[in-house]
Amino acid sequence: MVFSDHVFATKSGVELELRVFRARGLKEGEKAPWLFWSHGGAFLFCYHLGVTTWAYQNFLDRGYHIVSWAYRLAPIASVADMVSDGQDAFDWCRANLETTLANTVDVDAYVVGGDSAGGCLATLLGGILTPPPRAVLDDQGITDLSDPWFDTHPDPVVPYSGEFTDDEIAAAVAERDPSKAITGAACPNDDSPELETEAEVRASFQSSTVRFGRAERLQLDVRRSICSKSAWVRATVHPEKYGTEDEVKAAEREWSSLYRLDRLSTYPPTFFLHGDSDECVPVWQSRKMAAKLREMAVEVGEHYEPGVGHCFNHRFTNDKTAEGFDNCVTAPLDFIDKHVKRVNRV
Repeated sequence: MVFSDHVFATKSGVELELRVFRARGLKEGEKAPWLFWSHGGAFLFCYHLGVTTWAYQNFLDRGYHIVSWAYRLAPIASVADMVSDGQDAFDWCRANLETTLANTVDVDAYVVGGDSAGGCLATLLGGILTPPPRAVLDDQGITDLSDPWFDTHPDPVVPYSGEFTDDEIAAAVAERDPSKAITGAACPNDDSPELETEAEVRASFQSSTVRFGRAERLQLDVRRSICSKSAWVRATVHPEKYGTEDEVKAAEREWSSLYRLDRLSTYPPTFFLHGDSDECVPVWQSRKMAAKLREMAVEVGEHYEPGVGHCFNHRFTNDKTAEGFDNCVTAPLDFIDKHVKRVNRV
């Protein structure tokens, strides 16, 4: 894995980093396109240091550099803060990526992508970055934060770590001091038992600086608390700022790419990838935005894998013989190549 790590901004004393992965197989003098990737994790956990396997393996093999960026996590950070972090990461790339990649990148030829919560951020950024991306990849992302479905579907009850008291967890859920924001927490121990210590996290992500201390461990219990109350999406708009439920829903719509399209005259070509039995982010989230984009005469690609749930495509690597590879990997990559790698833009 060939990569370099960089700090792209410091906000309220919190350093924000990105990781740049170099494309494979470039010819001498070739300038490659790049993928600007937003990681998933319910806006509450995971790190930017890795990219979901199917995208990481296959974009690099197709000659794309990848930039994966860190954003401040909820509940301290709002979705507005996260989008601001994404804008700053992109601005850093525009100013520094050519030097960082030794003049092997075409900074104008890029695609914005992300999975789950990162898909939400990718579709929001797709409508505001300048110059606009040549394509957007939404991998199981949220397009409508105001969907009532999110208010009524709690995560299955998962035992807390036992390290923190109820009062400590409640205080952390309510915390809004930006200087206490964190930018990552390992997958919860119930999902990834091998990542239980800071040393293990650092070894897994090949980083000597990534943290998994008390704050990050507490964040995992915060995640359990928020998700058990069906509040992980709502937490991104800081609902305590609003006086009524209607005002909260208006704030959620304000930061939903589905509704932001109403203010735009155009939008980049977009591919939607989703499992049609997703119980975390329902598939209609992708279908609705795809339909609205078609009404705007935007070219859309879609694949809804039958009978599978959230993160179904984590099983894919770069094994082209794997069942479902053509629909779940080749199709989105071909769609993106068509728009990102073209020589002359219309």
